[in-house]
Amino acid sequence: MRKSFLYVGVFLLIIISAPISADQIVLENGDKLTGTVVNIDNGTVTFSTDYSDPVKIQSSKIKEVITDTPVEVHLLEGEVLKGTLRTVEDGKVIIESNTDRESAVVQRANIKSINPPDTSKWTGNITVGGNHQSGNTDRLSTSIGAEAMRRTDAG
Repeated sequence: MRKSFLYVGVFLLIIISAPISADQIVLENGDKLTGTVVNIDNGTVTFSTDYSDPVKIQSSKIKEVITDTPVEVHLLEGEVLKGTLRTVEDGKVIIESNTDRESAVVQRANIKSINPPDTSKWTGNITVGGNHQSGNTDRLSTSIGAEAMRRTDAG
């Protein structure tokens, strides 16, 4: 009986002390938000939490951003980097890759967007046709055609 209480206690201790992973934003006034960075675009950060609708925050009011899941960082020069973010001193951000690529240090001012929404558009059509002729000879012909196109922004 005592051993079962001991096992339950150790199990609870392990679960309680396990690190909880989440993104974190520290605002200029010292407030900390925990949740998920949805995207950063046009100077606005969209941040999702378990306890409210997504929150939009001005990038200029953010002191520090830390992500625990990889994000897609689009730089002003057109380069795209993937990895976790961590803000360091002097307005710099470290993008730590989970692949063989080395970590990259970039200025926050050089970041165009993070996890931008997909702006690609799909269009297309499907054409089905048929023809039946009868007379001295019966003829039956059918045709099927399809076309799909995806347009994306270059940038």
